[in-house]
Amino acid sequence: MTVSVKITAKGNPFRKSKSPAQQVGLTELTHHRPLGDIEIHGDGITFEMPGVPLFDFTRVMLLCLEEARLSGKSEYYFPEGEGYIFLAKAGSIVEMTCDFEDGVIRATPGEFRRALAAAGLDMIDHLQGSDAGVLRNPHFKKLREDLLLAAEEID
Repeated sequence: MTVSVKITAKGNPFRKSKSPAQQVGLTELTHHRPLGDIEIHGDGITFEMPGVPLFDFTRVMLLCLEEARLSGKSEYYFPEGEGYIFLAKAGSIVEMTCDFEDGVIRATPGEFRRALAAAGLDMIDHLQGSDAGVLRNPHFKKLREDLLLAAEEID
């Protein structure tokens, strides 16, 4: 069971903004930008999600993975109404399904968490390279801290 997550930001989402990256609020980050594409690969299956609010996906999927690990199930609803990702614990693994693609991706909670953390940290590094104010934004700073912790957690 190998799972990978790819998060691709579209250019510099803060370049034409009225607010510099360090001042962008949580609502804007949750619903509007940065937008990009997400791919989750595993078990020969790929779930592709274009035009997704990247900050929201990364932040909420960390919480969903923990909820699935602790309570047995969780779901992520895309804020723009494109669909759901469902997570269900089956023994020592988590099964990921969605309502917009066929198939099941299986991995341990730690494998999912580490793949998400690596992709999320790469996304933040990319955005930081485009706008130095990204890590002065308290929401991105907190997300980066959470991703670093998630990457180091041991199951």
